[in-house]
Amino acid sequence: MANRETAVRADKPAIEVIGATKVLNGRKIIDRLSFSVERGEIYGFLGPNGAGKTTTIRMMVGLIRMNEGDIRIQGHSIRTDRKRALAEVGAIVENPELYRYLTGRQNLQQYANLCERPIDRQRIDEVIRLVRLEDAIDRKVRTYSLGMRQRLGIAQAILHRPSLLLLDEPTNGLDPAGIRELRDYLRQLAREENMAIVVSSHLLSEIELLCDRVIIIQKGRFVAERTLKEEATTDVLSFEIELAESDENKDRMAQHLESRGFEKVDDSGRWTIPIRKEHVPALIESLVQDRVPLMQARIRTTALEDLFLRLTEEGIR
Repeated sequence: MANRETAVRADKPAIEVIGATKVLNGRKIIDRLSFSVERGEIYGFLGPNGAGKTTTIRMMVGLIRMNEGDIRIQGHSIRTDRKRALAEVGAIVENPELYRYLTGRQNLQQYANLCERPIDRQRIDEVIRLVRLEDAIDRKVRTYSLGMRQRLGIAQAILHRPSLLLLDEPTNGLDPAGIRELRDYLRQLAREENMAIVVSSHLLSEIELLCDRVIIIQKGRFVAERTLKEEATTDVLSFEIELAESDENKDRMAQHLESRGFEKVDDSGRWTIPIRKEHVPALIESLVQDRVPLMQARIRTTALEDLFLRLTEEGIR
């Protein structure tokens, strides 16, 4: 029976948010929001301040009830089968709560004692290796750096083998080295533990490096969903040139570039044009032949920050 249930759960998305709606004081905080995340996937959850991200996360972990819709975790409804649904979830909201006067291992053992699923010493040793804390696990947590505490918190959150890991602003307070270390670890975790990881963060550049897909919400509503790998490998690129600083023949050069389809970016001499990748060499050659005073030329990929700002400002679907 257990094997059959495991097989059924494996066919389900790690999480499905289906028309989730939350009303507070007569106002819709979350408005018919829907998305799903598969196991092994890292999913970015984005939106401006007040968009409803934290409210959605609280609904996902059962802290706030929905007015309409449903959330299913490995096929278990959080409305009708809350206990089994939440058994599939591990979560850290900002900084993990840990006993600083205990060692890292003692913290994990305390959490293991509270779990309904049996957790043996072998599993504790396994997650210690996963988060690479073998050399520090028997030290008091008060001696840990912030990055080490984040990794111990993640070890605690995945101890019971959840299908879904929710992280709200996981890089808060981390230095660049700590952020990179956490990013590498989360990628390893998604792959080796085959779990879905949902990350809410304001660091768009970090989300762009970390996530497979992102959702953008605004005022509790779905705005857009993007597969970042597809965005990075699109056929049509943005090709940008920067001219040498000179006022000589500026108007003539502007007319020349505009006739080729270039658009002025700003007053610093930068111009851009959409172009297919295979046409870039011929364009560079023609610019040189036309004696365009190039300072530099580059392919400019569409940054997630640009996409985020454009979509949230326009409010388009």
